[in-house]
Amino acid sequence: MPMNLSTKLVFALEHVAHLHDLIEGNEWEHHLNQSLTSFEYELKRQLRKEESRTGRQFTKWTKEG
Repeated sequence: MPMNLSTKLVFALEHVAHLHDLIEGNEWEHHLNQSLTSFEYELKRQLRKEESRTGRQFTKWTKEG
């Protein structure tokens, strides 16, 4: 069964959270975090848009902060 868009976005955000952990202590951590943060922001934006469209909330990922 294929995943819906919200599920895919949440799954991607979980992977991003793991990447933040994995790059901790890397010589280029600041540079990597800049790119990863931009990517994470876009995933959250898309998830908020999808939540608005469907009326379903994934509050863990769309809370500000």
